[in-house]
This record gives sequence, structure tokens and C-alpha cells, in this order.
Amino acid sequence: MRWSVVACMLMACSTPGEPCSGTGGSSGGGPITGQARLALTGVGQTLSFEVPLSECLAPRDVSATATVFDPDNGEVAVTVDHVGASGLLAGADVHFTPVVPGAHHVLVRFEPNLGIAQGDVEVVADRSSAPGVAVQVPVGTICDAVTLLPSRAVLCLHTALAQLDVFRGGAAVDRISGVSTFVTQGDVVWTDGSALSRWEDRGTGPLVASGSAAAVSGAQLKLLPGGDVLEITSSLITRTGFDGGALWEPFPPVVATLEPPVALSPEGGRVLSVGVKGACVASVPGPARPQFGCDHARGTTVASINSDRGGVWAGSLNLDGILYYYPATDALPLDGGPVPSLRFTLPPRWTELDGAASFAESTVPTLGPLGTGIDAQVVASALPRPRGSAVVLESFAPTGGSARGDERQVLVTAPDGTMRLVERGP
Repeated sequence: MRWSVVACMLMACSTPGEPCSGTGGSSGGGPITGQARLALTGVGQTLSFEVPLSECLAPRDVSATATVFDPDNGEVAVTVDHVGASGLLAGADVHFTPVVPGAHHVLVRFEPNLGIAQGDVEVVADRSSAPGVAVQVPVGTICDAVTLLPSRAVLCLHTALAQLDVFRGGAAVDRISGVSTFVTQGDVVWTDGSALSRWEDRGTGPLVASGSAAAVSGAQLKLLPGGDVLEITSSLITRTGFDGGALWEPFPPVVATLEPPVALSPEGGRVLSVGVKGACVASVPGPARPQFGCDHARGTTVASINSDRGGVWAGSLNLDGILYYYPATDALPLDGGPVPSLRFTLPPRWTELDGAASFAESTVPTLGPLGTGIDAQVVASALPRPRGSAVVLESFAPTGGSARGDERQVLVTAPDGTMRLVERGP
């Protein structure tokens, strides 16, 4: 990949072999900042830089050194060639191969005291060849959400038809109608839609029903570590458990003003929502007094986009191109105290490509460039993930395929329609 980061403050520039002419730039040149571009890990990069000259120089009189900094401020191995001058421009090519994803900063110093050129490159982790587990379903099967159970049974949700199909070894063994969403824990499956139902996978044949109750309309499902399920709407958090013979509500619902999709903290003590009221945190139904509070720091500037098991993704991507990630932890304040978040600026002309979830339980936004420019030729789509105090991008989709997922797994669909589940790893 090759592009130029160029600033030429010239009245007239000569071509190679012609006499030098023009007024040139400011004495000593100056910093030249390039637009952000994209690169993939493990793929060699070539960037061309130029700075304006205030007087004519022979090519042999120009030298250049370059430094590339990775997201942790470590230096990346770099080489520089094609150093020289033409007219009132000094130029050089910089070569490096990024290893880790994240923002990389390239700084080129031209001597003798000619100026500094710099540019930024957003590096995306290349996971397109990552191995995965084949999702065995009949050819032509449409799955908007996929989960593999421990028995290797495939759960496939077709949202338009509100049906959950169960496949074993590529053959259909069960179909459950009236399902809008589902969650799993081990060999237990909870479905919601026309009813809230609990099912068990016995390893062969169809799922076995173990309980059913009236559903909360339009609810998002979240599973507590102990096995109880939460039905979460914009105004209510309802908890349902299984006592071995029937479903029951062990505690009264919690009333809260939420904006789904929401996230549940790891130990199940907090529900996190992001929206017009800010970042809001509610307790779950339990023996303690219900609590609810909102951090109004950002107010209406961001809206919830997706949620995974770790937190809420939010932003106004079409307005400012900024994506926020709010981690859902069990230490989040319930009294309206500050709720921390990570901030990531999307590359230019990037947005959310597909709001559909690859899992009924959770999902992260699928991001990518608009149009078919040079960036789209490098990375067609990517999934964000938190990395320490930053957010990085990972690309899983093969050319002509697609990838959607959450913070644990990604459903990769090849151009021929075959699917595989890929672990996101550490």
C-alpha cells in the first residue's frame, strides 16, 4: 500500500531535470500532518512523505530519518529510501510492518534542518485466516444469531420468521416458533418472544422443555451467573428462576429508566444503560433495596448502539465519528456517580455497517468504510474490542464475506455461505 502525505506551499515547482524555481515554503520547512489511513498487521507498508524547501538543494544534499511509534509508544523497525529533492520539495519513502493493532504515528525528519513530516496510521488486526469451528447447517439456511452448545448442536435464530432451529451434524432436529431472542448457559437455553421458556439440551434429538411462563414484551435477555434470567425493557428488570419443576419470580421487578441494549456486569450485580440520560446503572432484582442512578456527564450526546457481555458500545457515529465503550463492572456506582468509558475515533468516512446481531445474547458494532476508496480496499469491515485503556479494530471477514460477533466469538460467513465460529482470543 502506498500513499503520499504532502504539503507544498509553492508558487511554482520544477519537474526533475529542470532548473529549480519558485518561492518555496517557510524557512526550515515545517511539520506536515497527513490524514489517517488504514493498515493490517503483518502487511508491509510504504508511505511517501514530502516537505517544502525554502531554497534549491541537490538530491545528494538531503537526508532523512524516520521513527514509527506503536500504540504503546514502542518503536517499530523502519527503513527509509528514495531520499532526495526535486524542485522545491524534499521527499522520502518510509517502510515498516506493523505487528500490533492500534494507532501508529510516523515521524520523518529531513536534514539539514529542512523540516518534519508526520502521519498517522490506524492498524487493524488481521484475523481473516483465524481457524474456527464449522457451523453445520443445510445449504441456504439463514441465521441471524448462532450459538454452539457443548454438544455441538447449532442454535440458529431467524428473526424475520421468529423461529429457532436446532441442527445436529448438519441436520434439523427441532424448530421452536415464536422466538425473538435467546440466551444459553451450558446445556440450558432460555428463549423469549411469545413466551419465556427454559429448555435443556440432552445431547441428542430436540431440546427438552423444562418450564414456561408469560413473556415480558420486547425484553432483552441477560443471564445471571447462578442461572436465573433477566428480562430487561426500557422501564423494568424482571428476574425469573427455575426451581427444578417450574419457573418463578424470586424477587419483585426493579423499576428503572433504561435504553436497551444494556449490559450486565460479570457477577450480575449491575445493569448498565447509555442514552439520553447519560450512563445509567440499576441494581438487579434481589434481597437488597432497588437502586438506580445516572451519570449525566455526556447527556444526550451519545446513544447506545450495541452491548456485549462486557459493556455497552455507544456514540453518534454519523455525527462525529466517535465510538465509546462503557465497561460494565460490579463496582459501577448506583447513586449517579461517574461511569468511566473508553473513547475511539473512527478512521475518516467510517461508520456502523450492520446493526444486526450475530448473537442473540450480545454483539459489538460492525464498522467499516463508506464507499470503495483505498481504505475499503484494505479493510472492508472490522469489529472493535477494548485493549487496556484503548479500543482496537480486528478484521475477520474474508474478501466477499462478512463477520459479526461479540467480545468472545465471531460468526464468519464465507462468500459461498459456509459459516464458522472464531474465538477472539486474549
